[in-house]
Amino acid sequence: MTIEVAAPLVRSSLADSSTRGMIDAMLHRLEMTRPSNLLKQRFYDFDAQIPKSKVLPAAWQEAKQIVGWPSTVVDVLEERLDLLGWRGDDTGHLQALMDDGLGLEVSLAHLDALIYGISFVAVNPNAADDAEDDLVTAESPLNTTGILDGRGRRLEAAIMVAERDPTTRAPRAIVWADSSETGRLRLVAGVWRWEDRRPHRLGVTPVVQLVNRPRASRLGGRSEISRPIRAYTVQSVQTLAGMSANRDFYSYPQRWASNAPKDAFTDPDTGEDIPGWVTAMAAMLSMSSPGPGQPETRFGSFATNPPGPFLDQIEGLAKQVAGEAAIPPHYLGMLTNNTASAEAIKNIESRLVKRTERRQATFGRSWNQVGRMVLAARGLSAGVSVVWRAADTPTVAAETDAVVKLVQAGVLPAASQVTWDRLRISRADQAQLRADIAADAGPVGVLASALGRQLDEGRAGHEDQG
Repeated sequence: MTIEVAAPLVRSSLADSSTRGMIDAMLHRLEMTRPSNLLKQRFYDFDAQIPKSKVLPAAWQEAKQIVGWPSTVVDVLEERLDLLGWRGDDTGHLQALMDDGLGLEVSLAHLDALIYGISFVAVNPNAADDAEDDLVTAESPLNTTGILDGRGRRLEAAIMVAERDPTTRAPRAIVWADSSETGRLRLVAGVWRWEDRRPHRLGVTPVVQLVNRPRASRLGGRSEISRPIRAYTVQSVQTLAGMSANRDFYSYPQRWASNAPKDAFTDPDTGEDIPGWVTAMAAMLSMSSPGPGQPETRFGSFATNPPGPFLDQIEGLAKQVAGEAAIPPHYLGMLTNNTASAEAIKNIESRLVKRTERRQATFGRSWNQVGRMVLAARGLSAGVSVVWRAADTPTVAAETDAVVKLVQAGVLPAASQVTWDRLRISRADQAQLRADIAADAGPVGVLASALGRQLDEGRAGHEDQG
């Protein structure tokens, strides 16, 4: 099944031949990337179709085995990507947006970027004109795509499939956005017609892409659920299926008997054969002695197979996953009897911390664009920069000790937003702390607090611009 925009677009200043070609190209890209994206989604949702073993009987493969490594690989990284907000916005507009629940959209965008390799964030460029709250939403790459300006690393245009035909999955309604206009295209009686077509003043397309692990030859990014991760997961599921068969068949003692009379395996009342499990559990244990001249009945059992080899194979695959995803092995259940020290844990997590910091750098550029767009939609302008929670996991005592030494050395002001961010104090608590400090200090303290806050924000803005 292929998606085609067979119906002609209504002729207008926007729906010209070049626009039609851009829409066709983007819809084609959505269709071409959909199978790959759905495959990654199925692995994340524990719903992947794992090839069945050609050796094991079908009865032992009916029970679905599940291994959650792909979701663990994604979630471990996403849990460290905590966007706290923006610096440089004197109006407090962006922080209010975070307080109103933007953090949920941030998490959704990060998850999709890590799962699929790319995700999108859409900004309502006309929120101020409509007297509405700022609308910033995370959009899935299953329904959203765009045309990238390779030099500027911005989207020239973007579309979001807002509605599909329930039978053919073909688009029925499309949201269009470029650097000058937004609009909605709906298929009516076989003809695409414009709805809610409006200009905006941003000067850029109000859709931003978050790209995971981009490179110069692959600007579209790469999923954390890579081919090695999927391969190790498939092998682990198949190993679990083999261990299940071993449990059902080889873990119970398989008994044997020689020179046993036939009637020992026949029901005397019905004359029918006794079921095998009854024979194994009862008949062989209560067989009568042989009569005169009959050979002596001999009994024995086959050795059972422990699950050890299967568990060893799964442990080896888990270590391969840990190396590929740069996560500590104990995140995958590989525990040891010796408790690791804080220094050892820090060394184990060092590569995961570095990988998280790289994601903060690439995603941070996109969130900077989102912050500037939100302000521009309100007629405001500021050189904002995003603030992330530290990617590592230091103890509270160690982090506090480091910050106290920096304050004592005069590197950080005691009541600075930067200092409080280092102490992992929430922005809401920081606002309350400023109010408490101002209330305790009186009018002079209020003025000093305001001046100090402006100096801190100005210094941070200069550092970011430099």
